[in-house]
Amino acid sequence: MITVFRIDDVTPYMDREPFERALGILTGAGAFPLLGVVPDLMDETLSLDIPKDSAGRFRKLKEFSSYVNDLSGRGCVISM
Repeated sequence: MITVFRIDDVTPYMDREPFERALGILTGAGAFPLLGVVPDLMDETLSLDIPKDSAGRFRKLKEFSSYVNDLSGRGCVISM
């Protein structure tokens, strides 16, 4: 039997501290989750940290892209 852990709604604007804590528990146990990534969250009701200007959004998305690549390099499987 195979068990899959999926974490949805991984966004550029999420609180990374609890996410990293959960990820550490899973990867520490040898489980590498499937991450459901929302690359450019547009719903401002889901986050208070979405930049209003396009330059701010671009900076955040560029940094998030690097973060997602790092997660992939750490063994996580990325999905959208």
